[in-house]
Amino acid sequence: MSESVPVSRFLLAAVIGMGALIVVGTTVLMFAVVHRLAHHRPADTAPVVAPSGTAGVAPSEVIQLAPGTHIAQITGVPGGLALLLTGGGPDRVVIWRNGALSADTVLSVAP
Repeated sequence: MSESVPVSRFLLAAVIGMGALIVVGTTVLMFAVVHRLAHHRPADTAPVVAPSGTAGVAPSEVIQLAPGTHIAQITGVPGGLALLLTGGGPDRVVIWRNGALSADTVLSVAP
């Protein structure tokens, strides 16, 4: 009752080749992960710059913030951006228009 089914040599070679590719691919992936974990470098941080093309503004403007200040939210307003700053003092909203700070409003937060 046992019939031998002829196995195509091409199919057998394809299965063995795919198995080898899986092993090689997994090895390369694991090496890449270990290498990135071992050679971790901090992300580069860039200063906040004014939009290009604004008239009368230096090409690069930097907002000076108090230590510990974080930008919690950025919202577009007509002609600029509204930045919600937290930490480094009371929470505040700063309006950034034409490459310069145009207002600094301190928010009072109810308990």
